[in-house]
Amino acid sequence: MKAAAPETAVAAAPRTREEVPVIVTTIEALPVMDLLARAETRLHAGEFALAVKDYELLLRGGASAELLGRIYFGYALALEGEGRLALAAEQLERRVALVPEEARAPARMDWLVRLLLLEQFERAGREAEQVAAARLGPDGRILLAAVRTLGLVAGGEVTDGDAALAPGWLALEEQGEALHAETKSAAAWLSFAQGELEGLRARRIHFDPLPDDVHAVLEARCRAMVAAQSAYAESMRLDAGALRLLAGERIAALYLDLHEALVTAPLGAGVTSGSAQETIARGALLLRYEVLLEKAEQMLRITLDGTRDTAAARPLRERLAASLGRVVQRRTAARDSVDGLPVGRADLSRILESLGAPPTAPQLARDGS
Repeated sequence: MKAAAPETAVAAAPRTREEVPVIVTTIEALPVMDLLARAETRLHAGEFALAVKDYELLLRGGASAELLGRIYFGYALALEGEGRLALAAEQLERRVALVPEEARAPARMDWLVRLLLLEQFERAGREAEQVAAARLGPDGRILLAAVRTLGLVAGGEVTDGDAALAPGWLALEEQGEALHAETKSAAAWLSFAQGELEGLRARRIHFDPLPDDVHAVLEARCRAMVAAQSAYAESMRLDAGALRLLAGERIAALYLDLHEALVTAPLGAGVTSGSAQETIARGALLLRYEVLLEKAEQMLRITLDGTRDTAAARPLRERLAASLGRVVQRRTAARDSVDGLPVGRADLSRILESLGAPPTAPQLARDGS
């Protein structure tokens, strides 16, 4: 029995202006508009694999220039639905040059959103410089402010972050409280950008070298962390998909980064490096700040449990699940280190007091869900 020939597409050229272009394959012949309608029906029904097949036939069959922008957009959405985000972004980049001039700015924003989901923040920020806010509607202006801020933060810039966000907050305020889906999506990115900005501020507050007033420095870092956590949590409230996963991951990272900074900070001149005293002091720090690992684990579980498992979200879900596994291992290792010390837990707390190690700031007990 012969294997079936691979399906190919050929556009049958019309002999007169009245004839309709037809895509001919080894198994069917359909007018271009009928094939496009079927692709879009399949896309809206969530039949992404079938929609991808139809869109690829349209592209190989030589659709008219007037239809290519529409085809690339649908093709990108179908690819995104399958979890092939990088390839989807490529189609949207191609689409930018195909749409009419008046639609180019919104088309570029469609592409930039996918760059954000790919966490290509610096590139998105650079590309956003080609977009004039005046050519966008309110949702586009909100999103543009988020993109520009994320580009700045990815480049390590904090100073101009609030100014970059301001037009977005203003445009969002003008929309009132009843937000439609597109505005919610843009607002979710704006809040996420605020979280990234505050998170960068938090990470720039260090404990090495050991500050004179560790308590005050910890409080300052915690204030920035709480601001970041609040912004990420708002992003999670507004978006139930991939961005929710990104924001939840970022909240967990706030706890993990602080934990690492505290348990590895210098112990002071009175503790000899490599001594038994240092080992006990490090174990005491692990005991005191275990709550940060607990919060990170809790946040990852909340995020995974509260986000639908779709093909589009699966790569990020797998990344968060791997992070959760590492946090669980880290907590286990920390507990084992403490339990293996020749000092009781009550004595460890006393040792920490003598070293001047601050307690975890009370604000960090707040959940980010």
